[in-house]
Amino acid sequence: MKHIFFCGLAWLLMAAELVAQPIIIGGNDPLRAGGSSIRNLRVTEQSPDGTEVVLTMDYSYDGSMGGAAFIVPVIQKKGDKGVAMWFGADPQTVARGRGIVSVKVRYFNDEPGVPAQLKTDSVKVLLMNSTRRSVVTAVPFFKDIEWGSANAQKLKVSEPAGETKTKAQIAAEEEAKKIEASRMKAESEARARQELERRAQEEAKKRQEAQMKAEAEAKRLAEEKVKAEAEAKRLAEERRMAEAKEKAAAELRKQEQMKAEAEAKQFAEEQKAAEIKAKAEAMKREQERLKAEAEAKARAEAEAKLKAEALAREANLKKLAEEKRKAEEMAKAEQEAAKRKQLEEEAKARAAAEEAAKLRAAEEAKKAAEIRAASEAAVKEAERLKAVEQARAKEAMRVQAEVEAKQRELAAKIAAVKAQIEAAAQEEAKAKAKAEAALKKAQELGMASENESKKAKLAEQQKMEAQAKAKAEREKAEAALKQAEEEAAALAKVKEQIKKQAEEAAKLASSANAVIEIPPDIKSQVSNLDVVNRSLDRSEMTIGVEFDYNDKFGSKPLLGVAVAKTGMAEASEYFSAEPMEIKRSRKETVLVPVKFQPPTGKGNFNNYATDRMLVYMADGATAKQVNLFAATMFLVWRPPTAGPATANTTAAKKVEGSVDIDLVRQADVYTGYVTVKYTASGNAKLRVKLYPKGNPAAAEWFKADVNSIKQGSGVELFKVAVHPEAKTEYDLINIDVIEVEMLGDNGQVVASKQLAQTMSWVKPK
Repeated sequence: MKHIFFCGLAWLLMAAELVAQPIIIGGNDPLRAGGSSIRNLRVTEQSPDGTEVVLTMDYSYDGSMGGAAFIVPVIQKKGDKGVAMWFGADPQTVARGRGIVSVKVRYFNDEPGVPAQLKTDSVKVLLMNSTRRSVVTAVPFFKDIEWGSANAQKLKVSEPAGETKTKAQIAAEEEAKKIEASRMKAESEARARQELERRAQEEAKKRQEAQMKAEAEAKRLAEEKVKAEAEAKRLAEERRMAEAKEKAAAELRKQEQMKAEAEAKQFAEEQKAAEIKAKAEAMKREQERLKAEAEAKARAEAEAKLKAEALAREANLKKLAEEKRKAEEMAKAEQEAAKRKQLEEEAKARAAAEEAAKLRAAEEAKKAAEIRAASEAAVKEAERLKAVEQARAKEAMRVQAEVEAKQRELAAKIAAVKAQIEAAAQEEAKAKAKAEAALKKAQELGMASENESKKAKLAEQQKMEAQAKAKAEREKAEAALKQAEEEAAALAKVKEQIKKQAEEAAKLASSANAVIEIPPDIKSQVSNLDVVNRSLDRSEMTIGVEFDYNDKFGSKPLLGVAVAKTGMAEASEYFSAEPMEIKRSRKETVLVPVKFQPPTGKGNFNNYATDRMLVYMADGATAKQVNLFAATMFLVWRPPTAGPATANTTAAKKVEGSVDIDLVRQADVYTGYVTVKYTASGNAKLRVKLYPKGNPAAAEWFKADVNSIKQGSGVELFKVAVHPEAKTEYDLINIDVIEVEMLGDNGQVVASKQLAQTMSWVKPK
């Protein structure tokens, strides 16, 4: 049995050691999602101070989420989920296809609470869609990276004008520092536990080897032990039988001795009792004799004493009578004086008691009046609040019903407008082609007859009628579109209300002793809140919210986050975060981009610290909003233009490169987008133009951003739209040239590419 036990123990120790080993992904094979993947992650460059690392990887993107996607690395460490917020990286754009891409990652070890040095053990690479709000695939890699240096300098958190620290804020910051110190201590203890586990595994391995060597010796000793146990068992049996016989004889002798001792003890006790009885009787007789003599003597002495006392008593009675008379006179006088004094004191006491009773009655009457007034006011206020709440609920239900009806009507109107515009354009094109064909045929044949002239005039008349009809239909469609846009603006106001409510909730959360109230009927819960990505300039962060959606919250449920600062209610107004629409699935992860947009002229916001994050749920139709979760999260922000120049800033030089148009798509007849691939030898800018062939100046009819790019290769996404004030003769705009240009530092064109593609657009009203 012992041999089997030792063998089982050895197998368990070996299995535990194998389980504790890290899982190595051979060759960094990725987890794939469809035809998109990330492979072969490696560190190709690291700054001397250890704060910046360039990660290079191979990628393939199948275009399932649009013409372009973004790659975002997330730095991780086993056992520490919050380490990702200490790193920043600008997402890198990639186009459909395969290639190699590099991403710079920065370690913010200059921020308060961030260790000067850190070792991480894994990198999760996210492939996100063009809006950076949906993950196409996430690929984990086991990669050990040493970050930072021991001589890192901590930055000083800025305090803008008007944000003087209150006692509550100072206390909250101290509490945040304590929390951070506790977290650092927990990390240190976790690392110590990991080291102890590693040592324990090594010791277990040594014990296993020693145990395997000892098993043979244990087996031999076990066999010898079996023989020795058999011999010992025989000797023990013989010894047991001899001891049993000796024990029985000793027990018999003991019983006989106890019987003799009991008889002797009984005889001695009886003799002693007889002696005590005789002594007691003699003592009683002697006491009775002495008592009789003492009584006779006492009677004689008492008679003599009574005679003497009678004489003394007679004399004393006379003396006492005289003293009693004098004492009674004095006592009478004293009683009268005391009675007069007592009456005076009782009168004073009654007056004081009456005055105190009056004051006490007045005070109690005043308190009762105040309590009654407060009670009546509280009842009235409760009734008013209840009425207001009921009115708000009714109004919210009415507004929700109206908004849903308007949304359906708006969708129908937009579809009808698009159909009318397309039908008008087709009708106009057909009429124009028919009239031009008729005129061309008449000119070619050279017919000068009156009939042919009438036909030509008829054709021209038909053309004008078709144009007039198309124009009337277009005007009707534009009027309907204007109405739809007005209704869309009304819906935008609802979103603005949601944003204001979120800011108000964040202001409430900024209180040092704030308690975030979560309605008891809300079943949805947030399971995790973390920073997924930070930009290198610290002006933008992507917040990841994992939650279980268990409610039917309106027709268009949204989830958003708000940033707050303890003791600074106005801090929530410095951040922009549009709420995201919730899918109807039970478990979901939502990515919410948050931008830092502080006001100008109010002081230094270069290193602005916040410490609270609020998660809320809202109805996009009625602007109804409820809080879900609040967390303490210390973050440092910078405005988009703040911060020192990066270490790799180079002197201005001539930029060279190439561009290529990858994809052109229309979202509707007013807007669309263009994706452009590029390679640049330095920092440059890209711009997109759309115009009819032979008329480049018509590019002003369209709105398109000029995007700044950095040295290297990548893909840029451009949104284009018809300008509402475009100076065109007709609202229908036909173009057949798409051009992209790369501009150097001085604005000169260093590379360009044209694509011939016919497209029809409509100028919005």
